[in-house]
Amino acid sequence: MFELKKKNKIRAAVEYVKPDLICGTESWLKGIKPGRDPEKNCIKSCEVFPDNYIFHRNDRDSLGGGVFTGIKSNLVSDEKVELVTECEIVWTKVKLKSMKDLYLASFYMPHRNMKDIIQLKESINKLADGNKYKQMIIAGDFNCPDIDWDTLVVKPGAQDREVQQALLETSIDLGLTQVQREPTRYNNLLDLVFTNNPSLCKSSTSIPGISDHAMVVTDFDIIPHYIKQSKRKKYMFNKADWDSIYKEMEQLSTTMESQIATPVEELWSTFTTTVFTIIDKYTPSKVCTSRKSLP
Repeated sequence: MFELKKKNKIRAAVEYVKPDLICGTESWLKGIKPGRDPEKNCIKSCEVFPDNYIFHRNDRDSLGGGVFTGIKSNLVSDEKVELVTECEIVWTKVKLKSMKDLYLASFYMPHRNMKDIIQLKESINKLADGNKYKQMIIAGDFNCPDIDWDTLVVKPGAQDREVQQALLETSIDLGLTQVQREPTRYNNLLDLVFTNNPSLCKSSTSIPGISDHAMVVTDFDIIPHYIKQSKRKKYMFNKADWDSIYKEMEQLSTTMESQIATPVEELWSTFTTTVFTIIDKYTPSKVCTSRKSLP
């Protein structure tokens, strides 16, 4: 079960920065993979992330890891499953106004290895196929602290030198510029931001994060294409029948206690489904749209 404390930290960070686009790594979520139906016991994005963003995820099949992109829900975007290869990466296409579409990727290499570099290059090459120029941003934790991105050399004494050299050469071969310069974990620059259109980058800085890594905030001079916000249900909890809610929640608690031998994933699914059913049953709601939505 995803930690409530971590969930609150994520929401607070997003509220503070107010980004249009998000790239994240080490989500530790499960059950959602590109191009597949969510698993029955998956952790839903709405349980963790702010509801005014659309998230595309590539969770690990095992514990830990995982990458995601987050796009404000009033922007036109869609997941690009066909670009995913055998590494921790996820792609989203974002429609821009009066500009070519932007392809956004989140990438994670937890341990330096050549396979991930090869698969990253293959993923980018899938996007670059054909003669049409594709505008891209690739961000994430690359775990390669010994590259001098100003001089484009790997520092003497670098660990796993061949892997770090391969990342550097891959970026050069594919015409990518790495725009982040400030350290992101202690004195190490691990979290990188690549783009093939560096003229759009106004700044890229590190700010205190919610883990042992800093958050990277990059300002790109782009204008997204907005869509009218779809109507959504808003619960009026001040008019809820709380007596009935408390009564049914007590019954749910008793039921859950009697099923202690049931697998935790099944219990969690039963719990969340029942809670939402109770809320729908005893809480009035109305349909509304955001006043900030743009045509």
